[in-house]
Amino acid sequence: MADDSRSPSSGPGSDPSAGQHVGPASRAEYAAALKMVFLHLPIDARARTIKTLLSAAARGQISFEGLLVARQGGQLRGAIWARVNSGNIASVWPPRVFGETPEKTIEALFEAMDRFLSARKVRLAQSLIEPRDEEGAGRLEADGYHVSTDLLYLACLRDRFPVSAPPSRLEFEPHGAAHRHRLSTLVSRTYVGTRDFPELNEICPAEDVLTGYRDSGVHDPNAWFFVRERGRDIGCLLLTDHPQDKQFELLYMGLIPEARGRCRGIDVTRYALWQTAQAGRQRIVLGVDAANAPAIRMYKRAGFTQWDRQKVMLKRLQRPQ
Repeated sequence: MADDSRSPSSGPGSDPSAGQHVGPASRAEYAAALKMVFLHLPIDARARTIKTLLSAAARGQISFEGLLVARQGGQLRGAIWARVNSGNIASVWPPRVFGETPEKTIEALFEAMDRFLSARKVRLAQSLIEPRDEEGAGRLEADGYHVSTDLLYLACLRDRFPVSAPPSRLEFEPHGAAHRHRLSTLVSRTYVGTRDFPELNEICPAEDVLTGYRDSGVHDPNAWFFVRERGRDIGCLLLTDHPQDKQFELLYMGLIPEARGRCRGIDVTRYALWQTAQAGRQRIVLGVDAANAPAIRMYKRAGFTQWDRQKVMLKRLQRPQ
C-alpha cells in the first residue's frame, strides 16, 4: 500500500476504512506509535518502556525500521512493531488499533508486516505475550501464530552468589573469538532430547541462534564457556552482560544427552553465579521453558526465583533452504 497520509478521510455513508494507508512510522511519530503498541501496559510501565526504547534508539542500539502505522485522514489509527534480529528471526509486538473498523486496520497492519518481514528474509516471527493480554494473543492467533510454550523469567540475587569459586569436577574453557564451528556443533548436540523450547530448536539452526546471542547485551567471547569433563566437551554455558541494569543474563546452558541427570547442571549454574559475582553484578536472570520441570527445579535449588511469565507465540514464515 502507498504511504500517503494526505488522503481524505471517509465521508458520511462511505466505508470508514477508506483513505486508510499503512507505512513506516516517521521519526516524529515514534513516541505516539510506541504508545499505541504498548497500549495494553499500565500507564507507568508504558511510559518507562517507551522512554527506554527511545533512548536506546537515540544511541543506535535498536531500530524502528519495522515500526508500522495505519493512518487515516492524517491521524494514527493503529501500530505494529517488529525488530529483526540476527539469524533471520524477528520479535513482533501485535497490532493495537482504534477507530470504526478495527478489523480492517488489523488486517492491513499484518499484511504490511508480512511484506516487511518477507523482504528481509525473516524465517521465524516470535512474540512474547503477557498472560492477561488476551486481545494481543487473539490477534496473533488469527494471523497464523500459535502458542508454543510459556516462558518463565527467573532471577538470582547477589546474596545467593557463592563467596568463593564453587568446587566442581567440570572444567570451563573460555570460548574466546575462535572455535565457532566447534561451539555450533556442540550446541546442536545439546538440542537432542531437550525440554527447553524444542520447537524453536527444530526451526532455527544452532549457528543462527548463536548469532542472535552475540547481539544480546554486551557480548564478551570470554564469557562463553565450553563445559568439559575428562578432556571432552559435554556442554556449554553462554553469559552476557547488561551493565546498565547491573546484571548478567544466562543466555543458554546445555548438556549433551549422555551428560544429563548426574548433577552436572547445578555445577554449571553455580559457575554462572560465580562469574556474575566476579563481574560485580547484582543479579543474574534467565528464561526457561515452563515445561522444563527438571531445569526449573535445578535453578530454584541454585537460588533462582520466578519474577515473570509470558506466552511464546510463533509463526513460521520461510523454511530453511
